Amino acid sequence: MPKKQLTEGIIKKVIMGMFDSIVKGKQAKAKKQLDNDPKLKKLYANLDKSIDGIQDHLKQMKKGRSAKQAYDAVMKKYGG
Repeated sequence: MPKKQLTEGIIKKVIMGMFDSIVKGKQAKAKKQLDNDPKLKKLYANLDKSIDGIQDHLKQMKKGRSAKQAYDAVMKKYGG
């Protein structure tokens, strides 16, 4: 494997990790502001569930499952 691809992969992982931590930090701050609005709080809970479902689906697809198998596994876990 060429050295260029390794470097790009490492850089991509670092940047994605930083992006994820920033997003999670902003989500945590926004959740603290949700105490006064129960409807918005419920919508954020649904968003978190959807994000988890998407991440699980992508992980399963990386494991070599077909899109249908990955979808079925996520739907079984999170309902819907």
